[in-house]
This record gives sequence, structure tokens and C-alpha cells, in this order.
Amino acid sequence: MQVWVAIVVLLFIGAQFVDWLMTLTLPWPLYGVAGVLLAIASNRRFSPSLPPVEPEEARTPPPPQPSISFRINP
Repeated sequence: MQVWVAIVVLLFIGAQFVDWLMTLTLPWPLYGVAGVLLAIASNRRFSPSLPPVEPEEARTPPPPQPSISFRINP
């Protein structure tokens, strides 16, 4: 029974949060700043003024370990 009460309370709180979130309005300059930050973050590896970020596929794999082979003389 306590689990059901907890679930109902959590669903009510979630519904109230979504209702509050739908009424929230943000000013247009905040959207502009967020867009600029997103553009900088997504193009970071192309910017000469920021430290380079090495993409995952460009990393070189470790050198292969030498294998042990045996030669059998007949």
C-alpha cells in the first residue's frame, strides 16, 4: 500500500512540474546565448583558438604485440 501511495504522489508531483514547465517562458536573448554556446561546443575541434579535441576515430590504436612463433624442424 505504501508503494502505491508513493507512486501516486510522484505522478502528481511530475504532472505539476510538467504543468509549471509548460507555462515557463524564457527571454529571447537566453535562447541566443544558448545557441551560441551550442555552436561553440559543436565546432570546438575546428577552432584554432581553443585547445584541439581529437575525434574518436582519429586515435591511433596501440602497436601490435609481438607474437611468439615456433619453428619445428623435421
